[in-house]
Amino acid sequence: MIAHPDDEVMFFGPTLVGITEPSSQNHVRILCLSNGILILGFSNIGNADGIGHIREKELVESAKYFGIEDVEALNYVYAPAVFMLTLVNYKIQ
Repeated sequence: MIAHPDDEVMFFGPTLVGITEPSSQNHVRILCLSNGILILGFSNIGNADGIGHIREKELVESAKYFGIEDVEALNYVYAPAVFMLTLVNYKIQ
């Protein structure tokens, strides 16, 4: 599970090399939570500078390099205000 496309290589590249070794007989999947969409107030200012859809395609290609065919992108939106309100409501209750 990764937060954004490219995290698989930046943080887990060596691990992926090891766990996708054919002799290990592992079935490896990648689950990506977001393509970089960020919402502040009512403005969508994220989406990885407008190239979130490209980053998703790059993720699939990167996974193929490691022999991983099973890639899923959920594309959750990061909205800090919603997160903060959730924390405040949790602490009040």
